[in-house]
Amino acid sequence: MTKAPAATLAGLRVVVTRPRVQSAQAARALTAQGAEVVLLPALEIEPMSPEPSVLAQCTAVQAAIAVSVNAVQCGLPWLYEHALNPLDWRWFAVGPTTAAELKNFDIDAIVPQRHDANGLLALPELQALGAADCALLLRGEGGRKVLAQTLREQGVALCELPVYRRTLPQVEPSQIGAIVDAFQPTVVLVSSADTFDNLCVLFGERLAWLFENTWLAVVSDRVGEHIHAVAARYGYDEAMSTRLWRLTGATTEAIVAGLEHNWNHWRSQCATQ
Repeated sequence: MTKAPAATLAGLRVVVTRPRVQSAQAARALTAQGAEVVLLPALEIEPMSPEPSVLAQCTAVQAAIAVSVNAVQCGLPWLYEHALNPLDWRWFAVGPTTAAELKNFDIDAIVPQRHDANGLLALPELQALGAADCALLLRGEGGRKVLAQTLREQGVALCELPVYRRTLPQVEPSQIGAIVDAFQPTVVLVSSADTFDNLCVLFGERLAWLFENTWLAVVSDRVGEHIHAVAARYGYDEAMSTRLWRLTGATTEAIVAGLEHNWNHWRSQCATQ
């Protein structure tokens, strides 16, 4: 008889805030570990179609960079329709999840050790680019500019392709009420600064509950720093010292392992008090 796996997250409620189409895998993995999963998409992704003429700037591409899974899912079909052959380019992905999505398009990508813009910029292959080189950047509308700015400062001819925009989903007040009114240990997954800003809007008058009665699990230091800054504006910066759970990445494996570590640590602390 096969022994059932340990329910390492039993007793914990996990609010998954990713776009609905991207939440299924994490939800299944968390449920398998005994967590109660609540889906609350705090971000929607709307594909955009750049003008094909922008590719005239992208001759002899030495580097193509994807900054997110959304950039790949929205950008690669467009590139296959309008570009000569994206498979001929040298690809870079901000992290392993983005690289895995590129692999679905038969593209192998270089992934930095640190999974953010600074990690990409630390790669010798990107640092070596200069005035004779062209790079293509698949990204969302708006967002941080450090990657594009730094490459341009190196003299690189940069072709930026915004292929999606982030929007605020419509959420019924009853959905927020059901989360707030259930008295159960709760952690909210936060994968980006935009996600957290949208959560602040969605919780509205119940925002104090988000800061004071949940743990916020962040996938990067940058997201954690953003939450600290927002919490300080609302007067909840002290609460964040104990209510921020740091994960090692955005993959499903990293999320599950990170939540297990933090949940077990909290329970062991409670047992000794």
